[in-house]
Amino acid sequence: MGYWFGFSTGKALYKRKDTLFFRKSYIHSAEEHYKKYGGSTLIIGRFLPVIRTFAPILAGVIHMRMRTFMLYNLSWLCIVDWLFLYRRLHFWRSTI
Repeated sequence: MGYWFGFSTGKALYKRKDTLFFRKSYIHSAEEHYKKYGGSTLIIGRFLPVIRTFAPILAGVIHMRMRTFMLYNLSWLCIVDWLFLYRRLHFWRSTI
């Protein structure tokens, strides 16, 4: 949902003029950051509440490839599933 919102409104942000809270340089610096650390931003950002909200939107704004975006989202899903399964197994074994 966030990726789609960013993808559809991204062009309007590039045309918007700079204000106190928004500058075009922020989008350009985000684009450079995603080019360098895109995957780790999406995966690690899912564990941090504020970044979790804005990371998919910015990925859509800078038009990150959908395939790449989904690959990192599925990677995050696998990591979280493994962590929860491990915690549950560890808890189950310790209660027996």
